[in-house]
Amino acid sequence: MEDLIQAFSIEHIGKSGARFDYEKAKSFNQKYIHAKDNASLAALVRPLAEA
Repeated sequence: MEDLIQAFSIEHIGKSGARFDYEKAKSFNQKYIHAKDNASLAALVRPLAEA
């Protein structure tokens, strides 16, 4: 937490609103899924499939 406090600067905050990039989020999700092993993915997906 202390490192985050030191890295924060109010000068780096923009006046415009934040924009959500859906394509970038999909890319991050794809990389996350590809990095997981099959057992981990199965554990994440199983509860959804059973529901």
